[in-house]
Amino acid sequence: MSKGLEAFAERVGTATRTPRNYGGEAPQATVGGNSDWVSIAAAARCWAQSGDGFFPVTEVVEKLPAGAYRGRDSNRGPYLEKMPIEIDSLLHLPDSASEALLAEFKTFWTLRDNFRKHGFTFKRGMLLWGPPGSGKTSAIWQMTQSLVKDQDGIVLFIEHPGLSALCLGLIRRIEPTRPLICVYEDIDALIERHGEHEFLAMLDGETQTNEIVHVATTNYPEKLDKRFVDRPSRFDTIMLIDMPGDDARRSYLKAKDPDIDEVTLKRWVDKTDGYSVAHLREVIVAIRCFEQPEAEVFTRLDAMRTERLSSDGEGGKKRNNLGFGR
Repeated sequence: MSKGLEAFAERVGTATRTPRNYGGEAPQATVGGNSDWVSIAAAARCWAQSGDGFFPVTEVVEKLPAGAYRGRDSNRGPYLEKMPIEIDSLLHLPDSASEALLAEFKTFWTLRDNFRKHGFTFKRGMLLWGPPGSGKTSAIWQMTQSLVKDQDGIVLFIEHPGLSALCLGLIRRIEPTRPLICVYEDIDALIERHGEHEFLAMLDGETQTNEIVHVATTNYPEKLDKRFVDRPSRFDTIMLIDMPGDDARRSYLKAKDPDIDEVTLKRWVDKTDGYSVAHLREVIVAIRCFEQPEAEVFTRLDAMRTERLSSDGEGGKKRNNLGFGR
C-alpha cells in the first residue's frame, strides 16, 4: 500500500460507517469499514461508472461469471461474492429421487414458451427433505453443475433474506433473463432465525422474480408452516431424499476404493444399509486410511446411527399434519 493510501487510511480510520440494516438479524458476514475501501483502492486497475460516480475496481465485467455466489454487504451497499467450488469433481450416484429431480430441473429450462403462453411467471420451487446426510446437498450441486455448464447460469445461496433479496434485485436489473437458482439450505433454521415474511415474499410475493428455480432443503419438514409446504408456486415439487440405496452405496464405495474386490464390496454394501454418504466416507477413511479393523469400524458407526435414531423418538419416525413421514 502506498504512503498516500496509508495516510488516508489513518485519517479516516475512526469514521467507519455502520453497516446497513436490511431488517431482522444483521448479516453475519459483513464487509465494513473504510479499511476495506483502502484495500480495494490499493489493488484497483480501472474505474466502474455509476451515473456521475466513478469507483476504483480491479476489473469490470459485463455479466457475472457462471457459478455460485453469496450476498455480502459493504459501505457501498450489497454485492455478490463468488464461491470457490469444484463442480467437475462431483460424484454422481444412482438414486431415483435425485435423478427425478434433476430430470425435472433440466426439463423446466426448456419450457419458457409454454409458461409465457399461459401467462405464468417462469419459475419453479423444489423442496428436498429427508434425514441428515441423505444427499440433499449433493442433489443441489448436481443442479448447480447442470445450470452452470448447460445454461451459463448462476446460483445464489440465501443466508440473510433482506440482503439476498437486494442482491437478487441487482442481478435481475442487470441481467434480467439470466438462468438462476436460489438455494435455501436448512430453510427451517433460516425461518426460525429471520422470520417467515421475507422468505414468502421471495418465493411468491412482492419480491418474486423470473427465470428462476428456488431449491430448499430441510431435515425437519414438520417445522415448516403450511404456507410453505401446502402452496404450489412457492414449492411446486416436494420430494423425499432418503439414504443412499444399494446401487448408490455400491457406486460410492467403488469410486472411492477402485481396487476393492467384489466379495468385500458386496459385504460393505450389505453392512451399510441405511448409512448416509458421510458414514460411507468414514468407512473408507477408517478402514483404508487409518487401517482400523473392519468389524470395529462398523460397530462404531452402527452405534452412532442407533443413537441418532433413538434421539428422534419413536424409532426415528416423525410426522407432521401434512403427512411428511420418515
